Amino acid sequence: MRTKFSKMVTGCLGLMVTIALAGGTPVAGAIVVDGNISDWDDVPTLATSIDNGITASADFATLKVAHDDNFVYFLYTLHTDFNPQTSPGGGVFLSIDSDNNTSTGFNVFSLGVVGSEAAWQNDFPFEQATGVFNTGAGLTNATYAASPFGAVTSLVEISIPRNAQRNTGPADIFPADGGTIGVIFYTDAGADLDYINGSYTFAVPEPASALMLGMGGLAMMVRRRSTNHS
Repeated sequence: MRTKFSKMVTGCLGLMVTIALAGGTPVAGAIVVDGNISDWDDVPTLATSIDNGITASADFATLKVAHDDNFVYFLYTLHTDFNPQTSPGGGVFLSIDSDNNTSTGFNVFSLGVVGSEAAWQNDFPFEQATGVFNTGAGLTNATYAASPFGAVTSLVEISIPRNAQRNTGPADIFPADGGTIGVIFYTDAGADLDYINGSYTFAVPEPASALMLGMGGLAMMVRRRSTNHS
């Protein structure tokens, strides 16, 4: 026989599910890499860049980053429609500073804004290290999905698996909740070099969600006990 207490806690378990889906991960199930960026409306802009008048290469305008348990998502916009994959110098590059420490990892163009451990040239992944642009060791589970890809556009959204790893240590490219990475998108186009960068923190679930998760576990214990005594 179920007690009034077990019914009350089970009710809280239902509330827990709602809160966890809404706030436990910043964009759980919300971002779809399809070229339609309406699902980014509630994601704050991480960085902005002025119009540099660049026409022969990508001229970055804004950068957003988001994540869920499975992927890290990136959205950059351009001041002028352009095909990022045809940018002189090899297209658009993404570098990730896994420990958010500019003194370790590759210092992109000696800008001093990231120390990168992992990078992608368009959708090609490669490993970086202090003083080394490409170690040759490669990355694992680092599939770069983008939309649109290879087309004239004013925006590109990207997903990369959150469990992507370097093939030499430190292995993890993206940290656990609470960790911070440095991000830079850039072009290698001589006089038309352009970049946009920022730091992104993987949010920890809000206290209310953690409390509900604890109550959910308690509810399961109470339900198991009430079942054993019925």
